[in-house]
Amino acid sequence: MRKIIPTSPLSDVNGYITLHKLKGWPLLSFRIKVFAGNIKAYWRLSLTLLLKRCYYGPFKGEFGHFLAHTLPFLMYLHRKGVKIHYCGMELHRPFLVNESGQSIISEFTALRDFFAEVAPRSNSAVPPGDVQAVIKTFEKKARKGLVPYWNIGDDFYYWFIHRNWLLRKPFTHGYDLGKAYGGNKGKNAVIFPRAKGAKFSDNNGGPWDYQQLAEKLSPYFEKVFICGHPSQTLAIEAKNNIEVHITADNAVIL
Repeated sequence: MRKIIPTSPLSDVNGYITLHKLKGWPLLSFRIKVFAGNIKAYWRLSLTLLLKRCYYGPFKGEFGHFLAHTLPFLMYLHRKGVKIHYCGMELHRPFLVNESGQSIISEFTALRDFFAEVAPRSNSAVPPGDVQAVIKTFEKKARKGLVPYWNIGDDFYYWFIHRNWLLRKPFTHGYDLGKAYGGNKGKNAVIFPRAKGAKFSDNNGGPWDYQQLAEKLSPYFEKVFICGHPSQTLAIEAKNNIEVHITADNAVIL
């Protein structure tokens, strides 16, 4: 099997087949592996709901991937009464709560913020050595016994199975975090001026002038909030009703 390249412009199953021109046995073996992975996911979920326990992780990647492919599934499992042992970024802990502000995680193996050292990349970033050591300890524990382990550190499973499989039922749920954090209820806009990534991609287009965008939005909103992580956010000037909140503390962002 060729090495997976998650940053490929064609990232789904059919796109991967097209990009790598799979035919014959390579195509068949790839399809079989994807099919088998989906069957195992259904089996793993059944066992998770039966035992009411699971391991999930490690998540060490991009914020968008966390919001789309990890947080909704963890909320779904919590709603089903599952005790989750999670390995993921300490940065994201403020999101891992229910509408009462209580943690949805039973045991949290936290990974420190290393994004100033290594840029996130889907869920395939290779963290610094000390973070890798924490992950290995978690993985060793997760592989023992009969408790289901959702290993999203497996690139093939995460990229070709997990992300799509979640949406089939769907096996997702969303708690209203506004009830947990309250916050400003006015007519506001939020901009995340992304500094990470290529200047142009088929997926994201070309670069944006976020300062100009904020100033154009400003007359139509009570406030325009500029938010983001310090290592991944462009500098924007605060003026008039434009407020800048660049911080690694997601409790502040929420």
